[in-house]
Amino acid sequence: MKPTRKGILGIAIAAVLVMAAAAIPVLGQGWGGYGHGEHHGRMMDRVMDRLELTEDQRAEAEALMTERHDGMKADIDQMRKAQAALAEAIHAAVFDEMAIREAAAVVAALESDLAVKRGLANQEFRKILTPDQQAELDEMHKRMREFGGGRGGYGHGPHGPNHR
Repeated sequence: MKPTRKGILGIAIAAVLVMAAAAIPVLGQGWGGYGHGEHHGRMMDRVMDRLELTEDQRAEAEALMTERHDGMKADIDQMRKAQAALAEAIHAAVFDEMAIREAAAVVAALESDLAVKRGLANQEFRKILTPDQQAELDEMHKRMREFGGGRGGYGHGPHGPNHR
């Protein structure tokens, strides 16, 4: 049976969320990231359902996410300020290449740090999972990468940057 666009999109969304399961709070407040809140919470619940986490696993995952979030509040604030400074540099009345590059470098350094922290959070989340759940997680990541155009990216699908 040929997968539908909705089915692929659902898998794609689930894969992104699973990959960032322990990191969603790292990037924002509560279960959401950068102010997305409840939307990410509902989607995370669906991901945990798909992996068929036990109640103990869910509690452990939620505790992990809360701990990660609490430890990252300052990083999140710093990232938001850096992104705002970059936007200001880009949209300044007078073009200043050096200012844009400097602001972009700050954002890049912060993104790099956050990527490492998300990777660590992902490893901690994987420890909660059984080998079968880890295999399902890996399969979800694979489908998501395929959906993202095979470039390692997620979420672009048939209307992403490579769409013709």
